[in-house]
Amino acid sequence: MKQLSLLLIAVSFACAGMRISSSFSQRVKMLRSVCLFLSGIKTSVEFSLESGADIIERLAPVYSADLPFVALCREKLDEGSSFFDAWSCALSRKESTKALKKDDISLLMSFGKSFGTTDIDGQKSNCDIHIQLIKANLIKAENDVKLYRRPAAAIGVLCGAAVYILFM
Repeated sequence: MKQLSLLLIAVSFACAGMRISSSFSQRVKMLRSVCLFLSGIKTSVEFSLESGADIIERLAPVYSADLPFVALCREKLDEGSSFFDAWSCALSRKESTKALKKDDISLLMSFGKSFGTTDIDGQKSNCDIHIQLIKANLIKAENDVKLYRRPAAAIGVLCGAAVYILFM
């Protein structure tokens, strides 16, 4: 029984290390999707005269799988919320932004706060600047993946093995 308990503890440490390791990759994937999403919004602003709610309505099915906050924003817009209220509510839910850091979320909040408040050129500029800022965060996230993904997994496995060996 003691062996089984120790083995379960060791496996849980290893799984925790693997989960931390995968969170680095998930952030990169989400930031790439955010860049594509903001580019899609910019294109929609540039070539159509749709409102922010209509743009989200059209783009949500494409990006909802990778960006859960987009689907939540769409739901809030369907309930009659304003764009910024729906956007901020969607971003404030931890489960919809699970892999993003606070800096990423604050950039997205900033985008939502100023989206739809200016003319077309201002909205395109808003999209451009936020795309560039998200890309800077994406570069940092890619570097974090290179630096920390393998060590996080290895530390989890090694801690699990150490617990097993020490208490055996």
